Amino acid sequence: MPIRFTLKRLFRNLSAALQQAVQKFRKGPTTQDLTKQTVFSVAKKQAFPTWEQWKHLPRLLTNTERWVARVSGGLLLLSLLVLTGRYLFLHQSTQPAVGGQTTEALVGSPQYVNPLYAMTSDVDSDLARLVFSGLMKYEPGVGLTPDLAQSYDISDDGKTYTFVLRYGAKWHDGNPVRVADVIATFSMIQSPEYKSPLSVQFSSVSVVQVDERTVQFILPEPFAPFLSTLTVGILPSHVWEMIPPRSAPLAELNLKPIGSGPYRFATFTKDKVGSILSYTLQRNPDYYADAPKVDHLTFKFFPDTMSALDAFNNKSVDAIGYIPRDQLTSITRTHDVELVRPYLHQYTALFFNQVHQSILKDLNVRQALAQAVPKEEIISQALGGAGRMVNGPILPGMVGYDETIHQSNFDLASAGTLLDTAGWKRADGTGVRSKTTDGKTQTLSLSMTMVDYPEFRTVADLIKTQWQTLGVDLTVTVVDSDTMQQAVLKEHDYDMLLSGVLLGIDPDPYPFWHSSQVDYPGLNIALYADKDADALLSKARKAVKIEDRQAAYVDFQVKLIKNVAAIFLYQPAYAFARSKDVKGALTPEIITPADRFADVTSWYIKTKRVVE
Repeated sequence: MPIRFTLKRLFRNLSAALQQAVQKFRKGPTTQDLTKQTVFSVAKKQAFPTWEQWKHLPRLLTNTERWVARVSGGLLLLSLLVLTGRYLFLHQSTQPAVGGQTTEALVGSPQYVNPLYAMTSDVDSDLARLVFSGLMKYEPGVGLTPDLAQSYDISDDGKTYTFVLRYGAKWHDGNPVRVADVIATFSMIQSPEYKSPLSVQFSSVSVVQVDERTVQFILPEPFAPFLSTLTVGILPSHVWEMIPPRSAPLAELNLKPIGSGPYRFATFTKDKVGSILSYTLQRNPDYYADAPKVDHLTFKFFPDTMSALDAFNNKSVDAIGYIPRDQLTSITRTHDVELVRPYLHQYTALFFNQVHQSILKDLNVRQALAQAVPKEEIISQALGGAGRMVNGPILPGMVGYDETIHQSNFDLASAGTLLDTAGWKRADGTGVRSKTTDGKTQTLSLSMTMVDYPEFRTVADLIKTQWQTLGVDLTVTVVDSDTMQQAVLKEHDYDMLLSGVLLGIDPDPYPFWHSSQVDYPGLNIALYADKDADALLSKARKAVKIEDRQAAYVDFQVKLIKNVAAIFLYQPAYAFARSKDVKGALTPEIITPADRFADVTSWYIKTKRVVE
């Protein structure tokens, strides 16, 4: 029987009983019965009984009515429980909770978990990224944002950068982060005694304290990319001031660092010969921003990639920090891990050296060679699809990127026409092209130099196949890294160089394309020299307004592409794997491998249910 009908009947019976009792009481003068007095008072004085009056109700009910009351009450209670449960279910959500740990495999071993030296090692950079904070930080998909700085201001002339430190930032030992720490860190970087690789970036910069929370960087001239250099981690001066500069590389703080980042040093283990086997960081609950959720991050170290891959496939670790593209097929563990391939701030190109090879001075030849490069096939076969085509030195999402700038399409027929126009022809329609000038015949023979790297070997083979069809005789020269640095680059001994270019947070192409960077160890490996291009690159560096810098970079790229100083091929993706137990991790792009931890404070493993 539905509850509403049962309750209606119950109250109808109660009402009738009350009316009968009232009539009975009015017929006689007896008032001795306390129950009758209570009933009379209910009917006479108030519309709803009190709790004392309700206690006498069972005496007025028949056995059947008592049974109905009990059943109705039980059904009412059950209904309330069901409704309460449904409300909680509909208004309850799962949220990240503190707890859990993850273990990652890295190739190498930590030595300097110190911002002054960490940039020379991927392992050190990974750990330093988690332990230390800079004035600024890079967020994938967002760009540069304040970190230890609460705010910053750039003067109208672009020479003075003023930073206000945020409240509440503490070192892992509990001491507050102060302006003195910022000044001390950059003084150490600038000092020749510390021998930091970062010294060149800050050699002419003055760092001064304005007040207890404000610090200024004063530049001799405007330098638009300067803000991106301030992601370097800040050191605690109160512990480093006790260590002489000559002893800094040997200090215990390099392996047991004190920083202000989201994670702090916990412990490490060594083998019998003193090599570090594992390194554990624990969450910093006092982190000034959103504190991380994952309790511990542990890193295990291996001597080579294959050892790390074996540990990963055998589930000795939850994640692996880097997977070479030629080893992706060796990953056998797939159901419980996520393979991540964010784009790097890097591009690969084939650079022409017109000084070394006179054939390449002809624009028609360079254009023809560019049209005979199968970029889509290269990305498919050399990268396994983990890359995207590029048409210039500034990549998507960077200041100065313009999607309308386009270098060339793959078109062998058009390329052949260009070579015919330039006088490079096949006598019998087959074989290598040649050209006769002043009675001298020259074949269209070129060489391509590259470091011995599987990816580059595939790229070179694909280009050679197409150029051979075009009538170009291409010789591929493979060298090791030392030979590349000490002989090839130093002497500019190459016709064409297949190489990758790693960009920083800021896309500044000045180091790679300004004529002042031609001489070794300059990075202008195409030996590109153009007065108009130089002027545009210098203008962009000194631009205070972002729109002026954008315009200068676009004009520079148009000129560079028109001159075909290089064939821009692709932007590769970095590959690593992490456990699916780790939620909340998003890595759309990275600049350095350490950037895979850029959103580490959003990661979580444990969850909790809360009522909204």
